[in-house]
Amino acid sequence: MTMEKRLAGLAQLIDLTVPEGLSEDLSSLMFSLNGVLYTLPLPFSEFQENGWEICESMIEAFGAETVEMDMPLEPGESKTLTLVNGGQRVIVTFSNPGRRARPLAEGIIIEVVVQDTWRGQTPSLILPGNIRISSTYDEIIAAHGELTRRSGGWLYYTTDEFNIAFILVYGDRDVVNGLWMRAFL
Repeated sequence: MTMEKRLAGLAQLIDLTVPEGLSEDLSSLMFSLNGVLYTLPLPFSEFQENGWEICESMIEAFGAETVEMDMPLEPGESKTLTLVNGGQRVIVTFSNPGRRARPLAEGIIIEVVVQDTWRGQTPSLILPGNIRISSTYDEIIAAHGELTRRSGGWLYYTTDEFNIAFILVYGDRDVVNGLWMRAFL
């Protein structure tokens, strides 16, 4: 089998379509998760509407207490949890930017993390400029210009509004292995 035939078969398995409406501007903090567009920060209810729920087994694996959706999130407090949807998982950070406690379910999601090390549980996360798992360093630079800084395998971009997106690059191959996007409130 020729390389062209292999790549054509692979292209059928991987949807490389850029979702309509996804910004090209990294500072927009817009992303696509399994084809649904979101913008950080966002209410947890937007994830719930699309089938995402807290992964109880991940909470127990880290020795944490059971997390209930009505447990209080104190002002300025953040909690990082794993969400699941149909066997896929994503790490999110809930935050309470308000002046009074509110239930976790009313928290604002300020961070999304996806890694390709989850073997079959990796959802499709696409950042502006069509950056996704398996994008190359050259594609990142072509889409967003020079980095704010690079530290080891981490690539950093910082916006004027102090929102920041991190893109994790895997080893010497300069291929994206994970994506991390965070909004600072």
